[in-house]
Amino acid sequence: MTARWIGATASEVLQAVRVLDVHSVFDTSVNLAAPTTREPALVHVSLVRGVRLLECPFGIELETPEWTAWSRAVHSGRTRWHVDARTGALTADDAAVSLELGAAWRGAWVDVVAPPRPDSLDLAPPTDDLIGASGLATVAPDVLRRRLRDAVAGLARGDAGAAAWLVGRGPGLTPSGDDALVGAVGALHARRLPDRAADGVRALAELVATRGSALTTDVSCAYLRDACRGRFAGPLRRALAARPGVVGSAAIRDLLAVGHTSGADTLLGIAAVRDALAPRPSLVGAAS
Repeated sequence: MTARWIGATASEVLQAVRVLDVHSVFDTSVNLAAPTTREPALVHVSLVRGVRLLECPFGIELETPEWTAWSRAVHSGRTRWHVDARTGALTADDAAVSLELGAAWRGAWVDVVAPPRPDSLDLAPPTDDLIGASGLATVAPDVLRRRLRDAVAGLARGDAGAAAWLVGRGPGLTPSGDDALVGAVGALHARRLPDRAADGVRALAELVATRGSALTTDVSCAYLRDACRGRFAGPLRRALAARPGVVGSAAIRDLLAVGHTSGADTLLGIAAVRDALAPRPSLVGAAS
């Protein structure tokens, strides 16, 4: 079995550990975790769905035949997988099943997505529309807008305190507040803000490292950790690199379609940065 995609973080985990245990199992994905690390170092093995890859930074994606064999092995009770640091192969305890990641397992995949663009934030839908589609829709809109604004403003000045309210907030394997934070961090990367914002992202990374496991899911922590390192899944990277026009609109639609509300939640974080950091209109001449 060979992989269709392996993310940079997944590659780093495979080079650093010798054993991975099954962490959680879903219909089209299995999460593996290194049993000896302080915080779970996850590898997300999933089925390729549709024509586009998810390109999760800590992910491995398999086509249907490979996924079927892999999933059958996991469901049959093979919960411990040994990592060959030389080849990147994952082999079951009984050696009956092996996943060969091939020559590109060391993170040699070519990233064809353009760098993020500051004006890509303008392509995000209006904030009110995103609130209605978000998993945070049960929060009073005025309260949610204020919380998002405070979180973004705090990160921009180097403080993650207000962002803590969002961590673990809302439903899902990746709670909506976490998805919004991933989008906000991506938008801050796109805006290329000065050192204070970088300090804010580092403060968020420290928050996730010290309190994340008590506040949210391990999978969400993995996405947040990667976001703070500037690593994002494919749909978000394409949206942040989008130019105005047909292709840019398609990138936004693709992101909006991710998960039940994850895409809308991620875009809500992008819109929060756009709205919070937009130039304020001048009042000069307003009274004339």
